[in-house]
Amino acid sequence: MTYMYQRLELEHASWCLSTFGGAFSAYGDYFYEFAVKAGEISTTQLRIALLLGNELLVSRCRLYYALSLIQQRKLRLAKKIIRYEKGTFFKVRRCL
Repeated sequence: MTYMYQRLELEHASWCLSTFGGAFSAYGDYFYEFAVKAGEISTTQLRIALLLGNELLVSRCRLYYALSLIQQRKLRLAKKIIRYEKGTFFKVRRCL
C-alpha cells in the first residue's frame, strides 16, 4: 500500500507543480524572474517524472524548461533541448 500511496503523492505533486509552472510561465513572458522560477519548477517536475518513469511527462517537462529558457533569452540551449525532443519523438513514432 505504501508504494501506491507514494506514487499517488508524486502524481499530486506533479499536478500542483504543473499549475504553478503554468502561472509563472504566463508571467514569464513579461518578467524575467518569473521565467527563471518557471524553469526551476520545470526541473522539479522533471525529477518527479523521472521517479514516476513517465517518459511522456519527462519530455513535456524538458519542453517546459525550454520555454522558460526562451523567455530568459537563452535561445541556443532552448534550441538544443527542442531538437533533442523532436528527435526523440520521431524515434518513438517509427517504433509504433
